[in-house]
Amino acid sequence: MMTDVSTFCLYLLRAGYLLLVVRVALPLWSAHQIDARTWEIVIECLIAVIFLVVIPWRYVFENYAKKVGEQWGRRVTRRADSLVG
Repeated sequence: MMTDVSTFCLYLLRAGYLLLVVRVALPLWSAHQIDARTWEIVIECLIAVIFLVVIPWRYVFENYAKKVGEQWGRRVTRRADSLVG
C-alpha cells in the first residue's frame, strides 16, 4: 500500500507529464516538426495524463493537502513512574 506522500508525489509526476506535453510537444506538433520518437513519448505521457482526469481531486485535496500528518521520528511517551504519586 502506498503512503500518502508517495501517492501525492505520483499525482505531481503525472501533472509533470501534462506540462511536458503542453510545453514541448504542442509547439512541435503545431509547427509540424514532431518526429516518430517524440510522438511515442507524447502518447506515453498522454496515457498517464488521462489518470489526471479521473482522480477525485476534492478527496486528494482534503486528505493529502489539508490534513495534518503524523510527526516523524521518535515518539515521546510519558514515564509511568512520574504518574505514580
